[in-house]
Amino acid sequence: MKRLLFVLVAVLLMSLVGVVSQAVASNERASSFSASGNICLVQLPSSLIAVPAPGGVRITASGEILGGAIDSSDGWDALDGAEIGAVIAKEVSTFNFGAGSFSGVLSGSLNLDTSDGPLSGRFQGTVSGNFLDPTDIIGTIYQSTADIDWKIGDRDESARGHAVANFTANPLDGTYCGPIELQGIHQEAKDKGEDHGGHNHGD
Repeated sequence: MKRLLFVLVAVLLMSLVGVVSQAVASNERASSFSASGNICLVQLPSSLIAVPAPGGVRITASGEILGGAIDSSDGWDALDGAEIGAVIAKEVSTFNFGAGSFSGVLSGSLNLDTSDGPLSGRFQGTVSGNFLDPTDIIGTIYQSTADIDWKIGDRDESARGHAVANFTANPLDGTYCGPIELQGIHQEAKDKGEDHGGHNHGD
């Protein structure tokens, strides 16, 4: 009798889990996407701390601001033309004087202003690149690549994925820009954008 009761309880719990999972899945739309655009460094770090490291120096930086836009998006229509904004909260990189190269880790905040509205979140990843002059490291970085994982969203919509940005210094206009490629999963509630209050949008 006890064994039968245990089996019945187990079946009931499995049924409840299935119902809850089905309800959650049925209330969300998920799709994969890829997008590309351009991004630039628009503000240098507001804070720099340098300490000696084998063969060079280790620099902890914060406050760098990046900005750009998505040129094309496949799988997420509202991302097409979206503005990109990012603030690097912390970057720790080791600069090798002999090789003229650096590598490190970084993290910060990310904002995408899509045609459906703004979405914000976080990112973290790695960075690497090259510089020319050990006496002016920040001023002579001429190439770098950021490889990050990111996640953004609100109560009705979210997205997460991977991105790679390649920056190159332009000595003619002083800009530090390059292409960015994003891939990920976009999710939104099925009833997102519906008018539940009975408002007349023609007023």
